[in-house]
Amino acid sequence: MILHQIILGLTASLGLLLIVEAVRALYSLGSRQFDWIASSLEFIWVFVSGYMLTQSNLSLQETILYASFVTYVVMGWIYGALLIAKHHYERKDVMDIPSWNYILSICFGVYLIIFSTLIMSGHL
Repeated sequence: MILHQIILGLTASLGLLLIVEAVRALYSLGSRQFDWIASSLEFIWVFVSGYMLTQSNLSLQETILYASFVTYVVMGWIYGALLIAKHHYERKDVMDIPSWNYILSICFGVYLIIFSTLIMSGHL
C-alpha cells in the first residue's frame, strides 16, 4: 500500500512537471525546444503506469488515473508522428507545435495533480 502512495505522489509530481514545461514552452517566444528530461520521465512513467495497471488491488480511481496517463502519452506519440510526417512532407525548416498542445499539457498536469492528491487523501 505504501508503494501505491509513493507512486501516486510521483504521479502528482509528474503533473507539476508537465505544467512547468508547457508554460515554459508557451512563453519561450517562439523557440520551443524539445525537453529530453521531461520527455524521458514521461516515457519511463508510461511503463510505471502500465505496471500499476497490472496490479489487482487497484481502486477504480487508480485504474482511471494510470490508464488516462498511458492514453495521454500514446496519443501524444501518435500526434507527434503525424507532425513529423507533415513537417517532412512540407519540407519546412522549423516544426511548429500549436499552442493548444501546450494548453492541453497544462490541463492534463492539473488533472494529474488533483486526481492523484484526491486518491492519496482518500477523498475518492
